[in-house]
Amino acid sequence: MPRPAPPGPATFPDDGARAGTFAGMADPTARPRAAWHPTWTEPSGPAYRDVTSRSAWIDLRALAWFVLLALAGLVMASVARNATAGLDEDLRNALAGAPRTILHIALVLLQGLALVGLVAFPAALALARHWGLLGRAVLAGVAGGGAFWALTHLHLLQPGADLTPIAAGLGPAPSSILIAAAAAVVATLRPVSSAAWLGPLWTWLALLAVLRTLASPEAPLDVVLAIGVGGTIGTGVLLAFGRVVHRLTAAGVAATLAEASTPVVALSPSAPALDSWQWLARTAPGTALGVDTPAGGDTLLLRVVDRYTWRQENLAGTYRRLRLRVFSGGRTASPVAAVTSEAMIGLLAADRGVHVPRVRVVARAPEGEALLAVDDVAGIPLADVADADVTESVLRAVWSEVAALHSHRIAHHALTSRALLVHDGADDDVPADDDAAPTVWITSFGRGQAGADDDALLGDVADLLASTYAQVGPARAVAPAVAVLGGDRVSDASRLLVPVALPRRTRDALKRTSGGLDPLLEEIATQTGVPRQKPLPIERFRPRTLVAALALVVAFYFLVPELAEWPTMIDSVRHADWGWLPLLLVASALTYVGCGIGLAGSTPGRVPPVDAGLVALASSFVATFSPPGLSTIGLNVRFLQQRGYPLPVAISASAAKEAAVVAVQVVLIVVFALWGGTTGVFADLVSHLPSERVLVGAGVAVVVVVAVLLAVPRVRSLLRSHVLPSARQGIEALQPVMTSPWKMTQLVVGVALLPLGYAFSLFAASRAFDATTPLVAVVLVSLTAGSLASAAPTPGGIGAVEAVLTAALVAIGMSTSAALAAVLLYRLVTFWLPIPPGFVSFRVLTKREIL
Repeated sequence: MPRPAPPGPATFPDDGARAGTFAGMADPTARPRAAWHPTWTEPSGPAYRDVTSRSAWIDLRALAWFVLLALAGLVMASVARNATAGLDEDLRNALAGAPRTILHIALVLLQGLALVGLVAFPAALALARHWGLLGRAVLAGVAGGGAFWALTHLHLLQPGADLTPIAAGLGPAPSSILIAAAAAVVATLRPVSSAAWLGPLWTWLALLAVLRTLASPEAPLDVVLAIGVGGTIGTGVLLAFGRVVHRLTAAGVAATLAEASTPVVALSPSAPALDSWQWLARTAPGTALGVDTPAGGDTLLLRVVDRYTWRQENLAGTYRRLRLRVFSGGRTASPVAAVTSEAMIGLLAADRGVHVPRVRVVARAPEGEALLAVDDVAGIPLADVADADVTESVLRAVWSEVAALHSHRIAHHALTSRALLVHDGADDDVPADDDAAPTVWITSFGRGQAGADDDALLGDVADLLASTYAQVGPARAVAPAVAVLGGDRVSDASRLLVPVALPRRTRDALKRTSGGLDPLLEEIATQTGVPRQKPLPIERFRPRTLVAALALVVAFYFLVPELAEWPTMIDSVRHADWGWLPLLLVASALTYVGCGIGLAGSTPGRVPPVDAGLVALASSFVATFSPPGLSTIGLNVRFLQQRGYPLPVAISASAAKEAAVVAVQVVLIVVFALWGGTTGVFADLVSHLPSERVLVGAGVAVVVVVAVLLAVPRVRSLLRSHVLPSARQGIEALQPVMTSPWKMTQLVVGVALLPLGYAFSLFAASRAFDATTPLVAVVLVSLTAGSLASAAPTPGGIGAVEAVLTAALVAIGMSTSAALAAVLLYRLVTFWLPIPPGFVSFRVLTKREIL
């Protein structure tokens, strides 16, 4: 279809009313662009202002580096102490030949600079009236020094060798606690420091470390650990309270544009619908870029990319490239490079006749921020157009622009209905012509790519198909795409319709769409005549897979020392008392009986406990390839739905059972702990615990960590959105059950049989190899350590359960060989042996349509 010529830049009356297009809006409460009025102001005031940003991408990266540094320091100060002490002694010997006068003068200067830094940085913050930054720095310093002090009292660090300090007589050397506090302060001030101040901050920290090394009478093996711990605490303060970021104000934007020979007379924050563009600017009449009109000069859209947002995008892009096989935007060297790349893509597309806003200015601000200015074209985002106005003509115009863009091998990589501006060609005072071809503009090429391969172009098609489908439905979304691009191309793009590869906003919209992507994929197959395509393997790995791999590595690390006991364990097996095996089998079977009775008790109406128990047995097979707990919950919900229960009732019944399991397990732990306290079986174990001071320090550290986490907005949001609703749902689901004594009895008895069955299974396995193992101690091990280890992100807790239970049984008095043999027998009977009958149960229940 013929594509209309691009209209000129949009101009607006002095009162700020924007030219409207389309009668209806998709979401009137969202203040779409056509119903929005800019607030024009003359730019004045300071060029920068401080704002608090709570986005954690960059801080999480810094936190990971500091944690690794702390672990390296812990190894150096606890395991590799001889090597590090030797390096320190070699350094002192190398400096011993230097002239003492020159060496002492240099050390005096170092000490003086370090003392100046202790006073200069707080004074500079106070004089600049950055009271918030000063308060955070003080908090981070106190917390960092306190955390390192608490760590030193855990007796993990080994003392260094006694050495003659080179800086003898110069006063006390800075302690490692002071270095930890300084590292915390530097980590807190790092994000807000300009390049001119960042170097002195790190130099000051390095000076303290050097003085600690040269002026200490012993080898300072904990300097690296102090920097790692302090940096971790300082970054935690950033995560909790947010980082203060220098942002350009309207005056700063105007000054930067003036330096680029583009003076502006008024600025306004941009429309909420244009969230990737921060400002609207009106240029002065008669300028090189403006047009002398009654309303003034041109109106420009501005994007400001500072180093903070640039780093955020680079980190997100790196994560996408590591996790996904599809190209999702390249890494840029600086904010200016990022803006220049976006401008180049826009100029290239415009030169090829694609409707894109004309690039006007690329400029650099004083602190390295980059500005991109383009024409503010008339139109509103396709996402804000009411469904009734998203006609066949509009969507064909959309796909025509995409086809023109792709014909020149230009990929967008974020092509959603939010990146498309639609203008119906109507003037303000002239009624719109329904037959007039709308003009569609493609914006926001921040992740664009020139010379893209076919997979990248198909990714754009998939993104836009999913975005328009979430807005207008499958039939209306697919038909224009097939008409413009052809059925083969749309069918090929359907292979990339994988949720993880789609933009975040599209994924959020799909969550509110019934059926997810399935209706779209079926519609594509119907309209193209090509069978539904198999999705491409987009992900290199899943986050869950990475966590599982790390858990297996940790489990292997803990199990390796136990393998040395293998010959002794074989001897223990030969002399085992196999009379305990029947009790072990019966106790293991009781866990499935308990699951069946518990589910029957938590569900209104009559549920056969036998069928529910068989469902629990089937979950032992499904659990071998699903996340922990998901198989049981999913099968329970499916089982109840097949019996005619509505989905909310099925979910509530399963939630009631899980809540009862937690409540009963807590009660059992208290009961057996009190029992164990009266029998004295834990006396030997208590005698080997750390001192009271260490335990109190560890408890305080845990409280501090929890408090810092709760101060992070994202953690609180996660608690509010996921944890608290689940807990509330479980408690509310228990209320109907509590009104029936019979149901309540079934529920309590059933959920009690589950942990007690596992506990007595472990007890029987332990007694088979050690006749003196106390019952109460083994039950407590199963209820506490066993339950926590089974929550590891591996199927059935493989690896973690074996390692944790073996260590726990050794702690209560069993030999390592006997404990390892007992745990392996316990896992064989309770985890591996039920898998074959679980498979049979799953097949039978599925065939009988019970599942």
